[in-house]
Parts: sequence; C-alpha cells; structure tokens
Amino acid sequence: MEKKDKQFLKWNNDNILGNLLQAEDHLTQAKGDYIPSEHIACVSKHLLIAQMESMEASKHCILAAPEKCDFYKNFGDKLRNLRYEIEEKGIVKPQELLHKIRSLRKEFEKNINKSYDTSQCKLGVCSLVEEIVKKGGEHMPEKEEKDVLGLGELVHFCWEAVRQKEKKLGASYSKYEKFKDVWECISTGQPPDDPISPLEIEELRAKCDLKPHPICLLRKVTEGIPIEEAEEQCLREGKVHPISLMACRLKVGK
Repeated sequence: MEKKDKQFLKWNNDNILGNLLQAEDHLTQAKGDYIPSEHIACVSKHLLIAQMESMEASKHCILAAPEKCDFYKNFGDKLRNLRYEIEEKGIVKPQELLHKIRSLRKEFEKNINKSYDTSQCKLGVCSLVEEIVKKGGEHMPEKEEKDVLGLGELVHFCWEAVRQKEKKLGASYSKYEKFKDVWECISTGQPPDDPISPLEIEELRAKCDLKPHPICLLRKVTEGIPIEEAEEQCLREGKVHPISLMACRLKVGK
C-alpha cells in the first residue's frame, strides 16, 4: 500500500507542477495589462486541477511522506484562495498574477522536491560558464546569446508532443500519463516516444549552435580533458542540453 501511495504521490507532484507551469504559460501570452478571457478561464482551470491534486496528495502522503501532509493541505488552500481571487475580480493584471503563481511554484519546488527547485539551479542554462570556471575549466568561451526556448515555448512544445501521442493512443492515454510525459519532456528534452539519436544531433548541430549538457562538460573538465575536446565528446555521446536541442528542432522544422 505504501509503495502505491508513493507512486500516486509522485503523480500528484508532477500534476501540480505541470499545471502551475501551464498557468504561467497562459499569462506570458498576455499583452500589456490585458488578459483575454479564455486565458483567464484556463489559468483558473489549471489552478483548480493543482488544488485538487494537492488535496489528493494530502491523503496519499499519510503513508508515503507524513511530514509533508500539512504542507499539501496548506498549499491547496493557497491555490483555492488565489483561484477565488481571480474569479471574483474577473480581470487581473497579468504580471501581478504571474508573480503570485511563480511564488507558489517556487514554494512547491523548495518544499516538495529539491530537484524541482529552480532557485537552486547552478547547472543547466543558469550559469554554465561560472560553474566550469569554478571547477577548474580553462579556455571556456565567453557567454553569448543562444537561440533557446523560453519557459512558455518549452512547455508549449512538450504539450504539443503529448497531444500528438494522445491522437495515437486515444482514451487509453490517462491524464496521469500525459502530465508525467510533459514533465519528463521538460526535464529531459526528449519528447514522448521520440528518442533523439546521436545521428540526429549531428544533423542538427550542422544547422544550429548546439551546446552539450553542462553536467557532462563538468565531469570531463574535472578529469583534466580540455574544454574543446570535452565538448566534442559530449556531443558525440548525445548529451546535448535539451532546451537548445528542442529550440534547434523547432527552428529547422524537425
């Protein structure tokens, strides 16, 4: 029973995070101080789903993670209060609402799963140069602008990939599996049922400025491998940063 509750709790966590990210994505579509009514309705819907998942998690955690039960209950109350605030006001300032939802997401990331906590990000797209320099890497090229996806585009890309999978599977594709696939797509850069081969990486690399995942670089640089050679090895191994890879795929129409 405890094992099953742990699995359900993981689904709850992924669904809460997925819906908060989607709510943020809707708000990034707003222009100026106006949010179209359809986006308001979607934001409210995503907050409701996240709220219900939090309430469900407060029960699954009794066996799986009892120390987190109070957090889930209080977090669900916060989501409900914010949803009521939106529905009563009707039209809200997008940046103000975006800030509130992001604050809730960060609170969730920090308290539930440290691996979700983007405020602690020291790898990935956050600070590649600083980390490699700190670890002893030499001749690191200067930072420059990259053609990468923003958060909203990344979430949109992953949901589109999941919708394509849903067309094939139909009703047998549960909402839990959908949210799980979306989260894994965001985390890994691998669209569901669409593994990225080293050959495709080489093809994309010829068309885009692809950089490998910094964890791969850090490991090789700390082993004494020159940064240029480490980059080549990581690219050959297929360990390219997922956001850069997905941006490149969109750019070349893959």
